[in-house]
Amino acid sequence: LGLSNRTPEPLARNTFLRFPEQIGDWPGVRGTLDPAVAAVLKADDYLNTTYYSPEDAIPVQLFATFYSDQTRGSAIHMPDICLPANGWEVTEFGTRELDMTEAGFGRFDAIRAVVTKGTDHQLVYYWFEQRGTRMVNDFAVKLGVLADGLRRGRDDGALVRFVTPIGDRGGIPAAEERVRALMRQSLPLLPDYIPH
Repeated sequence: LGLSNRTPEPLARNTFLRFPEQIGDWPGVRGTLDPAVAAVLKADDYLNTTYYSPEDAIPVQLFATFYSDQTRGSAIHMPDICLPANGWEVTEFGTRELDMTEAGFGRFDAIRAVVTKGTDHQLVYYWFEQRGTRMVNDFAVKLGVLADGLRRGRDDGALVRFVTPIGDRGGIPAAEERVRALMRQSLPLLPDYIPH
């Protein structure tokens, strides 16, 4: 009980406002959330930037939310709840291993979904970035928050999500390569914004 009442030291991290709008050859446009959506998320900080592939200018959205404390009423919003919103339907959903060794993140599982609205299709990847560990299970996230709160005095965490359209040219394989190409370039930047 005494440990749980400790006030954790403030984390050294950059605000997402400083996250680059250009990553390598990928130009980006920073966006803001609708105030009603931001109120539901209750994140301490968020990133919502759309980058454009240097090969064909097809967009990949990088969205992340950061929570400095996941025990006091604000916690990560589960994307699988809001994926089938605004007319979008989930047509594929599961986990997929990503090899981001080149980016310094090793191999890890991420949630992978395909969502459809009319004739539009999007590929979605996301995971929970929890103090240097990547997780896909919300129950494991909650257990990890409790354990690290006691052991390390930390209960911060984040969600990282990438979304890109699945076009007629190249279909899912092209969308997969596009998302992974941006991951390889953007993930090395994340630890300055989402502390390990």
